[in-house]
Amino acid sequence: MNCRQAEKALSRHLDGELPEARVEALERHLSECATCRDTAAAWAGYGEAMKAGAPAPRPDPIAAWYDIRRTLRNREESRPAETVPAWWARPLPWVGTAAALALLAVGYLSLRQTDPRPSTGTTVEYVETGLPDASTLVYVDDESGWTIVWVLESSDAPGPMS
Repeated sequence: MNCRQAEKALSRHLDGELPEARVEALERHLSECATCRDTAAAWAGYGEAMKAGAPAPRPDPIAAWYDIRRTLRNREESRPAETVPAWWARPLPWVGTAAALALLAVGYLSLRQTDPRPSTGTTVEYVETGLPDASTLVYVDDESGWTIVWVLESSDAPGPMS
């Protein structure tokens, strides 16, 4: 049994909930570990004070700080050591930069596509119709950019003003 297991078992033991087989293991650990013995004595004192209705004794702040440091140190020691990966396993910083630049270039080029609407500089040189004496009217719509061609039959065409 290690200290962490002993601490959990100690809490159940003080409440009378620890099985007999675990009580023996806890007592063996307490006989070997002075720190856990001190913890057991302190917890037992807290329990007795609570049963008597007296205020629980306040723990010593310096001892509490040492307990916290010990716990942190034990956790650090139990962590596996970090190893530095070999050069071929390390990420290449320039690969990410190159990929980002490539994406920016593709995005920029896709945004530079020409507008599907024709430009307003459209010129119409000739309009052919099958109507004799028809007249045409050509203009570019500012809103849509479309070139509009109107064909007027000779009967619709405005005549000379009299």
